[in-house]
Amino acid sequence: MIKLGLVTAIDESKCKVRIEILDNDKLQSYWLPVLQNNTKDNKYYYLPDIQELVLAVFLDNALEQGFVIGSIYNDKDTVPISNKDKYHIKFKDGTIIEYDRNSHKLFLDVKGDVEIKAQKIDTKANDINFDVNNFNIKSQNFNLDSSLLINLKSTNIKAYASFYAKIKALVNTDIEGLNININHINLSMNKITPIPE
Repeated sequence: MIKLGLVTAIDESKCKVRIEILDNDKLQSYWLPVLQNNTKDNKYYYLPDIQELVLAVFLDNALEQGFVIGSIYNDKDTVPISNKDKYHIKFKDGTIIEYDRNSHKLFLDVKGDVEIKAQKIDTKANDINFDVNNFNIKSQNFNLDSSLLINLKSTNIKAYASFYAKIKALVNTDIEGLNININHINLSMNKITPIPE
């Protein structure tokens, strides 16, 4: 037996809901499991909202044994997009996760924070652009390795080391500025004379 119903109660710990059967004079079902993609080693977790229209399958003509197999769009809860090439998830707070298989583009619009934890993260791309108000990196060791050129451009640039700092170039080192200030306790400058041929 297949029935349409509106969710009236949610058990978050057991992933079950109760529904009001639409064609049965507002009859309430027993607690029904919500169908998931995986529940053993790989685990999915999804629950419909209160008053969400769902489709339930019952194993007999009574309402004791059954399960919810999914939700259905309707005149009240409308389809968010109309594009067969997109996989789209929109959350209540406005956060969107979307992939377009036609343009090969993954789009994330997160209204809160994003936290990523991993042993190692490898990123490969032709271009990576950051447009942020503040960009902070905290690390025990931080290396920049470029085979051609590294450009740093800002109104002000400050470099601070609590113990040791070193600038080394194999050929030339240029420092240009309208005013150059060097504050030091001890300053050593050594000239290396090339060995004549």
